[in-house]
Amino acid sequence: MLAHARTIIAYVVPSATGSSLVEFPGESSRNGIPMDPIDLAWAERRAGLELEIERLTRLVADLKLFCATKAPASAELATAPMLDRWLVTSRPAYCLVGEVSGHPLLAGSGRRVVTSDLVVIDGERGWARTRSRWYRLGTHIKSTSGG
Repeated sequence: MLAHARTIIAYVVPSATGSSLVEFPGESSRNGIPMDPIDLAWAERRAGLELEIERLTRLVADLKLFCATKAPASAELATAPMLDRWLVTSRPAYCLVGEVSGHPLLAGSGRRVVTSDLVVIDGERGWARTRSRWYRLGTHIKSTSGG
Protein backbone atom coordinates (compact mmCIF):
# COMPACT_ATOMS: atom_id res chain seq x y z
CA MET A 1 0.00 0.00 0.00
CA LEU A 2 1.26 3.43 -0.88
CA ALA A 3 1.02 6.16 1.72
CA HIS A 4 -1.05 9.18 0.69
CA ALA A 5 -2.13 7.52 -2.58
CA ARG A 6 -5.79 8.28 -1.91
CA THR A 7 -7.19 7.35 -5.30
CA ILE A 8 -8.22 3.71 -5.33
CA ILE A 9 -9.08 3.63 -9.02
CA ALA A 10 -9.56 6.47 -11.45
CA TYR A 11 -9.48 6.89 -15.18
CA VAL A 12 -9.30 9.82 -17.51
CA VAL A 13 -12.42 10.65 -19.49
CA PRO A 14 -11.76 12.69 -22.63
CA SER A 15 -14.47 15.17 -23.61
CA ALA A 16 -15.02 18.12 -25.89
CA THR A 17 -14.13 20.50 -23.06
CA GLY A 18 -10.97 18.66 -22.01
CA SER A 19 -10.22 15.61 -19.93
CA SER A 20 -11.34 14.95 -16.40
CA LEU A 21 -10.06 12.51 -13.81
CA VAL A 22 -12.96 10.40 -12.57
CA GLU A 23 -13.04 8.43 -9.32
CA PHE A 24 -15.91 6.21 -8.25
CA PRO A 25 -16.85 6.47 -4.59
CA GLY A 26 -20.48 6.38 -3.49
CA GLU A 27 -23.40 4.09 -4.02
CA SER A 28 -26.26 3.73 -6.48
CA SER A 29 -28.87 1.10 -7.27
CA ARG A 30 -29.76 -1.38 -9.96
CA ASN A 31 -33.53 -2.05 -10.24
CA GLY A 32 -34.05 -0.49 -6.82
CA ILE A 33 -31.43 -2.74 -5.21
CA PRO A 34 -28.37 -0.90 -3.89
CA MET A 35 -25.27 -1.80 -5.88
CA ASP A 36 -22.02 -2.54 -4.18
CA PRO A 37 -19.92 0.63 -4.74
CA ILE A 38 -17.10 -1.50 -6.17
CA ASP A 39 -19.48 -3.11 -8.71
CA LEU A 40 -20.87 0.28 -9.67
CA ALA A 41 -17.38 1.72 -10.02
CA TRP A 42 -16.27 -1.20 -12.18
CA ALA A 43 -19.35 -0.94 -14.44
CA GLU A 44 -18.81 2.79 -14.98
CA ARG A 45 -15.04 2.41 -15.42
CA ARG A 46 -15.50 -0.46 -17.85
CA ALA A 47 -17.95 1.54 -19.97
CA GLY A 48 -15.49 4.43 -20.15
CA LEU A 49 -12.59 2.13 -20.93
CA GLU A 50 -14.53 0.34 -23.68
CA LEU A 51 -15.33 3.70 -25.27
CA GLU A 52 -11.64 4.64 -25.13
CA ILE A 53 -10.67 1.26 -26.66
CA GLU A 54 -13.09 1.91 -29.52
CA ARG A 55 -11.64 5.40 -30.11
CA LEU A 56 -8.06 4.14 -30.03
CA THR A 57 -8.87 1.22 -32.33
CA ARG A 58 -10.31 3.67 -34.88
CA LEU A 59 -7.23 5.89 -34.49
CA VAL A 60 -4.88 2.96 -35.14
CA ALA A 61 -6.85 1.96 -38.24
CA ASP A 62 -6.80 5.55 -39.54
CA LEU A 63 -3.07 5.89 -38.94
CA LYS A 64 -2.32 2.58 -40.67
CA LEU A 65 -4.33 3.70 -43.70
CA PHE A 66 -2.60 7.08 -43.64
CA CYS A 67 0.83 5.41 -43.57
CA ALA A 68 -0.11 3.25 -46.55
CA THR A 69 -1.80 5.94 -48.66
CA LYS A 70 -0.30 9.23 -47.34
CA ALA A 71 -3.83 10.70 -47.12
CA PRO A 72 -7.07 10.16 -45.21
CA ALA A 73 -9.72 7.98 -46.84
CA SER A 74 -11.72 10.13 -49.28
CA ALA A 75 -15.08 8.84 -48.06
CA GLU A 76 -14.24 9.57 -44.42
CA LEU A 77 -12.88 13.01 -45.20
CA ALA A 78 -16.02 13.86 -47.23
CA THR A 79 -18.21 13.23 -44.18
CA ALA A 80 -15.86 14.71 -41.57
CA PRO A 81 -16.95 17.84 -39.70
CA MET A 82 -15.66 21.18 -41.01
CA LEU A 83 -13.52 23.23 -38.65
CA ASP A 84 -13.38 26.94 -39.52
CA ARG A 85 -11.26 29.70 -37.97
CA TRP A 86 -8.97 27.02 -36.56
CA LEU A 87 -5.51 27.13 -35.09
CA VAL A 88 -3.18 24.74 -33.37
CA THR A 89 -3.02 25.12 -29.60
CA SER A 90 -2.35 22.97 -26.56
CA ARG A 91 -4.43 21.85 -23.63
CA PRO A 92 -3.62 20.36 -20.27
CA ALA A 93 -3.92 16.62 -19.82
CA TYR A 94 -3.55 14.46 -16.75
CA CYS A 95 -0.14 12.80 -16.61
CA LEU A 96 2.39 11.60 -14.07
CA VAL A 97 5.63 13.27 -13.04
CA GLY A 98 8.31 11.33 -11.25
CA GLU A 99 11.72 9.75 -11.28
CA VAL A 100 11.80 6.80 -13.66
CA SER A 101 13.97 3.72 -13.76
CA GLY A 102 13.76 0.73 -16.05
CA HIS A 103 12.21 2.74 -18.90
CA PRO A 104 12.73 1.05 -22.29
CA LEU A 105 13.65 4.33 -24.02
CA LEU A 106 15.24 6.40 -21.24
CA ALA A 107 18.48 4.96 -19.86
CA GLY A 108 19.53 5.23 -16.26
CA SER A 109 17.50 5.62 -13.12
CA GLY A 110 16.17 8.56 -11.14
CA ARG A 111 15.63 10.61 -14.29
CA ARG A 112 12.79 13.16 -13.83
CA VAL A 113 10.09 12.65 -16.47
CA VAL A 114 6.60 13.71 -17.46
CA THR A 115 4.60 10.77 -18.83
CA SER A 116 2.22 10.72 -21.74
CA ASP A 117 -1.50 11.24 -20.98
CA LEU A 118 -2.76 9.25 -17.99
CA VAL A 119 -5.47 6.71 -18.86
CA VAL A 120 -6.04 4.72 -15.65
CA ILE A 121 -4.40 4.63 -12.22
CA ASP A 122 -4.67 2.63 -9.00
CA GLY A 123 -2.51 4.36 -6.42
CA GLU A 124 -3.18 1.81 -3.69
CA ARG A 125 -2.21 -1.17 -5.82
CA GLY A 126 0.71 0.75 -7.27
CA TRP A 127 0.12 0.89 -11.03
CA ALA A 128 -0.85 3.32 -13.78
CA ARG A 129 -1.39 3.12 -17.54
CA THR A 130 -0.51 6.06 -19.73
CA ARG A 131 -1.10 6.32 -23.47
CA SER A 132 2.28 4.75 -24.09
CA ARG A 133 2.87 2.17 -21.33
CA TRP A 134 2.20 0.71 -17.90
CA TYR A 135 4.08 2.08 -14.89
CA ARG A 136 4.64 0.56 -11.48
CA LEU A 137 4.18 3.26 -8.87
CA GLY A 138 6.75 3.57 -6.10
CA THR A 139 6.70 6.05 -3.26
CA HIS A 140 4.16 8.87 -3.62
CA ILE A 141 5.79 12.30 -3.33
CA LYS A 142 3.58 13.30 -0.36
CA SER A 143 4.89 10.37 1.66
CA THR A 144 8.46 11.68 1.26
CA SER A 145 7.74 15.41 1.71
CA GLY A 146 6.13 15.18 5.14
CA GLY A 147 2.81 16.51 3.79
